[in-house]
Amino acid sequence: MRLHRQLLLAVLLLTCSPVRSAELIIVWNDLALRAIRYANAPPPMAVRQMAIVHLAMFDTLNGLDAKYRSYLITNAAPGD
Repeated sequence: MRLHRQLLLAVLLLTCSPVRSAELIIVWNDLALRAIRYANAPPPMAVRQMAIVHLAMFDTLNGLDAKYRSYLITNAAPGD
């Protein structure tokens, strides 16, 4: 549960600073890896956490520019 809070905090802190979307993916990945290392998560749990983060990143970016079928999210992002 502590790892979930750390990942959520990292994402919330990250979204407060403006960065490009490609750069954002790299930063999110780095933050997830750092949180896993900090929590000293065993490999099965670490793989699961990385999968959750990467699916969330995929659905987020795909919601902004729908090129692929979403994994979990079925509605589109609001238009401008």
